[in-house]
Amino acid sequence: MGKQKRKIDNRLIGTWRSHLERTLESMIENDPSLENKDLTKTGELFGKLTVKYTEEKIYVNLPGQPPNERSFKYSSLYEVIEKTENSVTIKYHDPLIDKEDTYTMHFDDNYYYIKLLGFREYFERLGIL
Repeated sequence: MGKQKRKIDNRLIGTWRSHLERTLESMIENDPSLENKDLTKTGELFGKLTVKYTEEKIYVNLPGQPPNERSFKYSSLYEVIEKTENSVTIKYHDPLIDKEDTYTMHFDDNYYYIKLLGFREYFERLGIL
């Protein structure tokens, strides 16, 4: 028996960064009461995370943030388990929960988003490998 060929999705390949403005817009769209609130603290959570995909691995980097300046980095093999015209779902090992997890990226021009707690976190393509 031959080795089964890995599914890949070339739309993922490259480096992506969390996009603060589009993510905050999605939060307000989901909860209009946030529109007149100071989202400075919330905004500090987005716009910094970078994710790089190769054909086999995902590399995640969140630079250190005040006050403790601790950064968060990991890499993991991933597997494409489903893809459609507008999305791709991958399975990977998530070190935060120390188990296999899946998530689906929905493509929107030069962005993709993932669904989080009722809103969308957007990622902008920075470059292709």
